Amino acid sequence: RRSRVWTMTGPLQDELLSAYLDGELSAEERQWVEQRLAESPQDRRLVEELRQLSESLQSMPRQELRAGNPA
Repeated sequence: RRSRVWTMTGPLQDELLSAYLDGELSAEERQWVEQRLAESPQDRRLVEELRQLSESLQSMPRQELRAGNPA
């Protein structure tokens, strides 16, 4: 697991929120994000948009690509 460095000021980064939604953060990182979400309507909106996007992408039908057969 690679170590991450996040900016402590300004809006939360999409990469950080994606990792949060995917359950990829350490306990300390998760706690920090949840504190920021409690304090920032802007960050809460962003995490909800990312959650909806993720759900939409996961609900799309999957297609198998085969070698030599363009999609």
